[in-house]
Amino acid sequence: MKRPERASGRTCTNKTLLYLFIGLCIAMLCSAFLYWHYVNEVLSLTVVLADTVKNIYTDGTSLLLDTLRLNKTESNHGPTTRRPGSGNVTTLGKVPTTKKRTEAPPRPPTDRPDNCEVCFKHDFNYVLDNDQICARNDKSPEIDVVILIFTVHQNRLQRDTIRNTWLTYAKNNSLDSNIRYAFLLGATSDSNMNKKVKEEFDVFKDILKEDFKDAYSNLTYKTMMAYKWASTKCKDAKFVMKTDDDMYVNIPNILKTLNTNKDKLQTHVGGACHQVAQPIRDHRSKWYASKRSFPGSHYPGFCSGTGYVTSMNVATKVFEVSKHVPFFHLEDVYVAICIKKLGYKLLSIPNFNAGRFAADPCIYQGNSMMTSHQVPPDMMKKMWFGKCKKNA
Repeated sequence: MKRPERASGRTCTNKTLLYLFIGLCIAMLCSAFLYWHYVNEVLSLTVVLADTVKNIYTDGTSLLLDTLRLNKTESNHGPTTRRPGSGNVTTLGKVPTTKKRTEAPPRPPTDRPDNCEVCFKHDFNYVLDNDQICARNDKSPEIDVVILIFTVHQNRLQRDTIRNTWLTYAKNNSLDSNIRYAFLLGATSDSNMNKKVKEEFDVFKDILKEDFKDAYSNLTYKTMMAYKWASTKCKDAKFVMKTDDDMYVNIPNILKTLNTNKDKLQTHVGGACHQVAQPIRDHRSKWYASKRSFPGSHYPGFCSGTGYVTSMNVATKVFEVSKHVPFFHLEDVYVAICIKKLGYKLLSIPNFNAGRFAADPCIYQGNSMMTSHQVPPDMMKKMWFGKCKKNA
Protein backbone atom coordinates (compact mmCIF):
# COMPACT_ATOMS: atom_id res chain seq x y z
CA MET A 1 0.00 0.00 0.00
CA LYS A 2 2.90 2.41 0.57
CA ARG A 3 4.53 1.99 -2.86
CA PRO A 4 1.80 3.93 -4.72
CA GLU A 5 2.23 6.76 -2.22
CA ARG A 6 5.97 6.94 -2.88
CA ALA A 7 5.33 6.86 -6.64
CA SER A 8 2.80 9.67 -6.25
CA GLY A 9 5.33 11.68 -4.26
CA ARG A 10 7.97 11.27 -6.95
CA THR A 11 5.42 12.33 -9.58
CA CYS A 12 4.66 15.53 -7.67
CA THR A 13 8.34 16.25 -7.27
CA ASN A 14 8.94 15.74 -11.00
CA LYS A 15 6.03 18.01 -11.90
CA THR A 16 7.34 20.69 -9.56
CA LEU A 17 10.79 20.53 -11.14
CA LEU A 18 9.23 20.65 -14.61
CA TYR A 19 7.17 23.74 -13.71
CA LEU A 20 10.24 25.39 -12.24
CA PHE A 21 12.24 24.61 -15.39
CA ILE A 22 9.50 25.98 -17.66
CA GLY A 23 9.23 29.10 -15.52
CA LEU A 24 12.99 29.60 -15.65
CA CYS A 25 12.96 29.25 -19.47
CA ILE A 26 10.15 31.79 -19.77
CA ALA A 27 12.04 34.21 -17.51
CA MET A 28 15.18 33.81 -19.61
CA LEU A 29 13.24 34.39 -22.82
CA CYS A 30 11.64 37.52 -21.39
CA SER A 31 15.04 38.80 -20.27
CA ALA A 32 16.49 38.11 -23.72
CA PHE A 33 13.58 39.90 -25.38
CA LEU A 34 13.94 42.94 -23.12
CA TYR A 35 17.69 43.01 -23.72
CA TRP A 36 17.26 42.79 -27.50
CA HIS A 37 14.62 45.54 -27.39
CA TYR A 38 17.02 47.70 -25.38
CA VAL A 39 19.87 47.07 -27.86
CA ASN A 40 17.58 47.93 -30.78
CA GLU A 41 16.57 51.19 -29.11
CA VAL A 42 20.22 52.09 -28.55
CA LEU A 43 21.12 51.23 -32.15
CA SER A 44 18.19 53.24 -33.53
CA LEU A 45 19.17 56.22 -31.40
CA THR A 46 22.77 55.90 -32.60
CA VAL A 47 21.67 55.87 -36.26
CA VAL A 48 19.42 58.89 -35.75
CA LEU A 49 22.22 60.80 -34.03
CA ALA A 50 24.64 59.81 -36.80
CA ASP A 51 22.17 60.99 -39.43
CA THR A 52 21.75 64.29 -37.61
CA VAL A 53 25.50 64.82 -37.50
CA LYS A 54 25.74 63.81 -41.17
CA ASN A 55 23.08 66.33 -42.17
CA ILE A 56 24.87 69.09 -40.28
CA TYR A 57 28.14 68.42 -42.03
CA THR A 58 26.71 67.70 -45.48
CA ASP A 59 24.43 70.73 -45.76
CA GLY A 60 26.70 73.18 -47.51
CA THR A 61 27.78 71.75 -50.83
CA SER A 62 30.91 73.83 -50.92
CA LEU A 63 31.78 72.57 -47.45
CA LEU A 64 31.09 69.02 -48.62
CA LEU A 65 33.48 69.42 -51.51
CA ASP A 66 36.20 70.63 -49.16
CA THR A 67 35.55 67.86 -46.67
CA LEU A 68 35.59 65.01 -49.19
CA ARG A 69 38.57 66.16 -51.21
CA LEU A 70 41.47 63.97 -50.20
CA ASN A 71 44.13 66.29 -51.51
CA LYS A 72 43.51 69.84 -50.38
CA THR A 73 45.51 72.81 -51.56
CA GLU A 74 47.84 72.56 -48.59
CA SER A 75 48.53 68.84 -49.17
CA ASN A 76 51.18 67.46 -51.51
CA HIS A 77 49.74 67.67 -55.01
CA GLY A 78 51.84 66.65 -57.93
CA PRO A 79 52.05 68.39 -61.30
CA THR A 80 50.23 66.93 -64.28
CA THR A 81 52.66 65.44 -66.76
CA ARG A 82 51.96 64.20 -70.29
CA ARG A 83 53.30 60.92 -71.54
CA PRO A 84 53.16 60.19 -75.24
CA GLY A 85 50.17 58.01 -76.01
CA SER A 86 49.14 57.64 -72.39
CA GLY A 87 47.31 60.89 -71.65
CA ASN A 88 47.66 62.90 -68.48
CA VAL A 89 48.85 61.22 -65.29
CA THR A 90 49.09 63.01 -61.98
CA THR A 91 52.16 62.07 -59.97
CA LEU A 92 52.74 62.89 -56.33
CA GLY A 93 55.34 65.46 -55.42
CA LYS A 94 55.94 68.68 -53.51
CA VAL A 95 54.40 71.87 -54.79
CA PRO A 96 56.92 74.73 -54.42
CA THR A 97 54.43 77.32 -53.21
CA THR A 98 50.89 76.87 -51.96
CA LYS A 99 48.46 79.31 -50.45
CA LYS A 100 46.47 78.02 -47.52
CA ARG A 101 42.76 78.26 -48.16
CA THR A 102 40.59 79.94 -45.58
CA GLU A 103 37.87 77.52 -44.54
CA ALA A 104 34.33 78.87 -44.45
CA PRO A 105 32.71 78.79 -41.01
CA PRO A 106 30.10 76.06 -40.47
CA ARG A 107 26.58 77.07 -41.44
CA PRO A 108 23.39 76.01 -39.67
CA PRO A 109 21.66 73.03 -41.31
CA THR A 110 18.87 73.84 -43.76
CA ASP A 111 16.76 71.85 -46.20
CA ARG A 112 18.35 71.18 -49.57
CA PRO A 113 17.10 73.78 -52.11
CA ASP A 114 16.07 72.82 -55.64
CA ASN A 115 18.38 75.34 -57.28
CA CYS A 116 21.47 77.34 -56.48
CA GLU A 117 23.89 79.72 -58.15
CA VAL A 118 27.15 77.92 -58.97
CA CYS A 119 27.09 75.97 -55.69
CA PHE A 120 28.23 72.58 -57.03
CA LYS A 121 31.51 72.91 -58.87
CA HIS A 122 33.01 69.62 -59.96
CA ASP A 123 36.59 70.85 -59.78
CA PHE A 124 38.39 67.72 -58.67
CA ASN A 125 41.74 66.82 -60.22
CA TYR A 126 42.59 63.79 -62.33
CA VAL A 127 44.90 61.31 -60.66
CA LEU A 128 44.84 58.99 -63.69
CA ASP A 129 43.70 60.05 -67.14
CA ASN A 130 44.24 59.06 -70.75
CA ASP A 131 43.09 61.71 -73.19
CA GLN A 132 43.87 59.36 -76.10
CA ILE A 133 41.03 56.93 -75.36
CA CYS A 134 38.81 58.63 -77.94
CA ALA A 135 41.59 59.58 -80.35
CA ARG A 136 40.87 59.16 -84.07
CA ASN A 137 42.67 59.51 -87.36
CA ASP A 138 41.52 59.97 -90.96
CA LYS A 139 40.71 56.26 -91.29
CA SER A 140 38.91 55.90 -87.98
CA PRO A 141 35.16 55.26 -87.95
CA GLU A 142 32.86 57.57 -86.05
CA ILE A 143 32.60 56.76 -82.36
CA ASP A 144 29.06 55.53 -81.82
CA VAL A 145 29.24 55.25 -78.05
CA VAL A 146 31.65 55.71 -75.17
CA ILE A 147 30.91 53.34 -72.28
CA LEU A 148 31.86 54.60 -68.81
CA ILE A 149 32.02 51.81 -66.25
CA PHE A 150 31.94 52.55 -62.52
CA THR A 151 34.27 50.37 -60.49
CA VAL A 152 36.27 50.31 -57.24
CA HIS A 153 39.95 49.66 -56.69
CA GLN A 154 39.71 46.09 -55.45
CA ASN A 155 37.57 44.84 -58.37
CA ARG A 156 40.43 43.93 -60.71
CA LEU A 157 38.88 40.54 -61.48
CA GLN A 158 35.64 42.17 -62.62
CA ARG A 159 37.50 44.60 -64.86
CA ASP A 160 39.63 41.87 -66.44
CA THR A 161 36.57 39.69 -67.01
CA ILE A 162 34.72 42.54 -68.72
CA ARG A 163 37.77 43.34 -70.88
CA ASN A 164 37.86 39.71 -72.03
CA THR A 165 34.13 39.30 -72.65
CA TRP A 166 31.57 41.89 -73.72
CA LEU A 167 34.10 44.74 -74.01
CA THR A 168 36.07 42.94 -76.72
CA TYR A 169 33.89 44.83 -79.21
CA ALA A 170 35.83 47.96 -78.21
CA LYS A 171 39.11 46.45 -79.47
CA ASN A 172 41.07 47.90 -76.53
CA ASN A 173 40.10 51.44 -77.58
CA SER A 174 41.98 51.09 -80.84
CA LEU A 175 41.74 53.76 -83.54
CA ASP A 176 39.66 51.47 -85.77
CA SER A 177 36.94 50.91 -83.14
CA ASN A 178 33.57 52.65 -83.13
CA ILE A 179 33.24 51.88 -79.41
CA ARG A 180 35.39 53.38 -76.65
CA TYR A 181 35.31 52.78 -72.92
CA ALA A 182 36.88 53.63 -69.57
CA PHE A 183 36.69 52.43 -65.97
CA LEU A 184 36.05 55.20 -63.43
CA LEU A 185 37.48 55.47 -59.91
CA GLY A 186 37.61 57.91 -57.05
CA ALA A 187 40.53 58.08 -54.62
CA THR A 188 41.57 55.80 -51.78
CA SER A 189 44.10 56.17 -48.99
CA ASP A 190 45.15 52.53 -49.45
CA SER A 191 48.67 52.84 -50.87
CA ASN A 192 48.77 49.18 -51.93
CA MET A 193 45.55 49.56 -53.93
CA ASN A 194 46.84 52.79 -55.48
CA LYS A 195 49.99 50.99 -56.60
CA LYS A 196 48.09 48.07 -58.10
CA VAL A 197 45.66 50.30 -59.99
CA LYS A 198 48.54 52.42 -61.32
CA GLU A 199 50.23 49.26 -62.60
CA GLU A 200 46.95 48.19 -64.20
CA PHE A 201 46.60 51.62 -65.80
CA ASP A 202 50.12 51.38 -67.23
CA VAL A 203 49.12 48.17 -69.00
CA PHE A 204 45.63 48.99 -70.27
CA LYS A 205 45.46 52.82 -70.26
CA ASP A 206 41.70 52.53 -69.72
CA ILE A 207 41.23 53.90 -66.18
CA LEU A 208 40.10 57.39 -65.17
CA LYS A 209 40.53 58.51 -61.57
CA GLU A 210 39.84 61.75 -59.71
CA ASP A 211 40.80 62.84 -56.20
CA PHE A 212 37.41 62.72 -54.48
CA LYS A 213 36.94 59.92 -51.93
CA ASP A 214 35.62 56.78 -53.62
CA ALA A 215 32.45 55.84 -51.71
CA TYR A 216 28.87 54.86 -52.47
CA SER A 217 27.65 58.19 -51.10
CA ASN A 218 29.93 59.95 -53.62
CA LEU A 219 28.62 58.29 -56.79
CA THR A 220 27.20 61.65 -57.85
CA TYR A 221 30.77 62.96 -58.02
CA LYS A 222 31.75 59.97 -60.15
CA THR A 223 28.79 60.57 -62.48
CA MET A 224 29.71 64.23 -62.97
CA MET A 225 33.28 63.12 -63.54
CA ALA A 226 31.96 60.83 -66.30
CA TYR A 227 29.97 63.60 -67.98
CA LYS A 228 32.80 66.10 -67.64
CA TRP A 229 35.36 63.74 -69.16
CA ALA A 230 33.05 62.58 -71.95
CA SER A 231 32.01 66.10 -72.96
CA THR A 232 35.58 67.43 -72.96
CA LYS A 233 37.79 64.48 -73.97
CA CYS A 234 35.43 62.29 -75.98
CA LYS A 235 33.08 64.88 -77.43
CA ASP A 236 33.13 63.27 -80.90
CA ALA A 237 31.23 60.25 -79.58
CA LYS A 238 27.57 60.28 -80.54
CA PHE A 239 26.28 58.63 -77.38
CA VAL A 240 27.32 57.97 -73.79
CA MET A 241 26.52 54.92 -71.70
CA LYS A 242 26.97 54.72 -67.93
CA THR A 243 27.11 51.28 -66.28
CA ASP A 244 28.76 49.30 -63.46
CA ASP A 245 31.37 46.56 -63.23
CA ASP A 246 28.81 43.92 -62.19
CA MET A 247 26.82 44.38 -65.39
CA TYR A 248 26.65 42.28 -68.53
CA VAL A 249 26.10 44.56 -71.54
CA ASN A 250 25.07 43.25 -74.95
CA ILE A 251 26.83 45.84 -77.11
CA PRO A 252 25.31 44.85 -80.50
CA ASN A 253 21.84 45.32 -79.01
CA ILE A 254 22.89 48.61 -77.41
CA LEU A 255 24.05 49.92 -80.79
CA LYS A 256 20.71 48.92 -82.34
CA THR A 257 18.65 50.71 -79.69
CA LEU A 258 20.86 53.80 -79.94
CA ASN A 259 20.14 53.94 -83.64
CA THR A 260 16.42 53.30 -83.10
CA ASN A 261 16.14 56.02 -80.44
CA LYS A 262 18.78 58.42 -81.82
CA ASP A 263 16.35 61.33 -82.13
CA LYS A 264 14.68 60.92 -78.75
CA LEU A 265 18.02 60.56 -77.00
CA GLN A 266 18.90 64.11 -78.01
CA THR A 267 16.53 65.20 -75.22
CA HIS A 268 16.17 62.02 -73.14
CA VAL A 269 18.09 59.64 -70.91
CA GLY A 270 17.04 56.05 -71.59
CA GLY A 271 17.24 52.76 -69.72
CA ALA A 272 15.39 51.01 -66.91
CA CYS A 273 13.55 54.17 -65.93
CA HIS A 274 10.98 54.90 -63.24
CA GLN A 275 8.82 57.84 -64.22
CA VAL A 276 7.56 58.31 -60.66
CA ALA A 277 9.35 57.44 -57.43
CA GLN A 278 9.27 58.42 -53.77
CA PRO A 279 12.17 58.99 -51.37
CA ILE A 280 12.85 56.16 -48.96
CA ARG A 281 12.73 57.53 -45.42
CA ASP A 282 13.82 54.34 -43.65
CA HIS A 283 17.34 55.09 -42.42
CA ARG A 284 18.22 51.38 -42.63
CA SER A 285 17.85 51.43 -46.42
CA LYS A 286 20.80 51.76 -48.77
CA TRP A 287 18.79 54.42 -50.62
CA TYR A 288 17.71 56.38 -47.55
CA ALA A 289 17.13 60.10 -48.06
CA SER A 290 16.41 62.36 -45.12
CA LYS A 291 13.79 65.09 -45.43
CA ARG A 292 16.56 67.61 -45.08
CA SER A 293 18.56 66.19 -48.00
CA PHE A 294 15.40 65.89 -50.14
CA PRO A 295 12.38 67.75 -48.70
CA GLY A 296 10.03 66.83 -51.56
CA SER A 297 7.59 63.93 -51.43
CA HIS A 298 8.41 62.64 -54.94
CA TYR A 299 11.53 62.28 -57.05
CA PRO A 300 11.32 63.42 -60.69
CA GLY A 301 11.67 59.73 -61.57
CA PHE A 302 15.06 58.21 -62.37
CA CYS A 303 16.78 55.75 -64.68
CA SER A 304 18.53 52.97 -62.79
CA GLY A 305 22.24 53.68 -62.47
CA THR A 306 22.94 50.07 -63.39
CA GLY A 307 22.91 51.13 -67.02
CA TYR A 308 21.51 54.00 -69.06
CA VAL A 309 22.27 55.77 -72.33
CA THR A 310 21.98 59.29 -73.69
CA SER A 311 23.42 61.51 -76.39
CA MET A 312 26.60 63.53 -76.01
CA ASN A 313 24.37 66.59 -76.29
CA VAL A 314 22.47 65.65 -73.14
CA ALA A 315 25.62 64.54 -71.27
CA THR A 316 27.26 67.89 -71.98
CA LYS A 317 24.24 69.89 -70.85
CA VAL A 318 23.75 67.82 -67.70
CA PHE A 319 27.31 68.58 -66.66
CA GLU A 320 26.86 72.27 -67.45
CA VAL A 321 23.62 72.60 -65.47
CA SER A 322 24.87 70.50 -62.54
CA LYS A 323 26.81 73.42 -61.08
CA HIS A 324 23.43 75.05 -60.37
CA VAL A 325 21.85 71.92 -58.87
CA PRO A 326 22.73 71.24 -55.21
CA PHE A 327 24.43 67.93 -54.48
CA PHE A 328 22.27 64.87 -53.80
CA HIS A 329 23.92 61.57 -52.92
CA LEU A 330 21.78 59.22 -55.07
CA GLU A 331 23.39 59.68 -58.47
CA ASP A 332 20.58 58.35 -60.66
CA VAL A 333 18.09 60.64 -58.92
CA TYR A 334 20.53 63.55 -59.19
CA VAL A 335 20.81 63.03 -62.96
CA ALA A 336 17.00 63.01 -63.19
CA ILE A 337 16.88 66.30 -61.26
CA CYS A 338 19.28 67.81 -63.81
CA ILE A 339 17.24 66.35 -66.67
CA LYS A 340 14.09 67.95 -65.30
CA LYS A 341 15.84 71.31 -64.90
CA LEU A 342 16.87 71.13 -68.57
CA GLY A 343 13.29 70.40 -69.61
CA TYR A 344 14.30 66.94 -70.86
CA LYS A 345 12.70 63.57 -70.08
CA LEU A 346 13.36 59.95 -69.15
CA LEU A 347 12.85 57.19 -71.70
CA SER A 348 12.02 53.63 -70.66
CA ILE A 349 13.76 51.22 -73.03
CA PRO A 350 12.77 47.52 -72.93
CA ASN A 351 15.32 44.94 -71.74
CA PHE A 352 17.48 47.33 -69.76
CA ASN A 353 17.31 45.15 -66.68
CA ALA A 354 18.14 46.53 -63.24
CA GLY A 355 17.83 42.94 -62.04
CA ARG A 356 19.44 39.80 -63.39
CA PHE A 357 18.22 37.71 -66.30
CA ALA A 358 18.21 33.93 -65.97
CA ALA A 359 21.61 32.30 -66.49
CA ASP A 360 20.98 31.24 -70.08
CA PRO A 361 23.53 32.00 -72.82
CA CYS A 362 20.66 32.17 -75.30
CA ILE A 363 19.31 35.22 -73.45
CA TYR A 364 22.65 36.98 -73.01
CA GLN A 365 23.72 36.36 -76.60
CA GLY A 366 20.25 36.93 -78.06
CA ASN A 367 18.76 39.87 -79.92
CA SER A 368 16.78 41.40 -77.06
CA MET A 369 18.72 41.78 -73.81
CA MET A 370 20.47 45.11 -73.24
CA THR A 371 21.83 44.78 -69.72
CA SER A 372 21.76 42.33 -66.83
CA HIS A 373 22.69 43.24 -63.27
CA GLN A 374 24.64 41.45 -60.52
CA VAL A 375 26.54 39.18 -62.88
CA PRO A 376 29.68 37.85 -61.14
CA PRO A 377 32.84 37.13 -63.20
CA ASP A 378 32.33 33.36 -63.41
CA MET A 379 28.75 33.76 -64.66
CA MET A 380 29.85 36.50 -67.07
CA LYS A 381 32.33 34.10 -68.68
CA LYS A 382 29.73 31.34 -68.94
CA MET A 383 27.21 33.67 -70.58
CA TRP A 384 29.83 34.99 -73.03
CA PHE A 385 31.63 31.78 -73.95
CA GLY A 386 28.76 29.34 -73.41
CA LYS A 387 26.94 27.87 -76.37
CA CYS A 388 23.29 28.60 -76.82
CA LYS A 389 21.52 25.23 -76.97
CA LYS A 390 19.15 26.58 -79.61
CA ASN A 391 22.11 27.19 -81.91
CA ALA A 392 24.03 24.05 -80.94
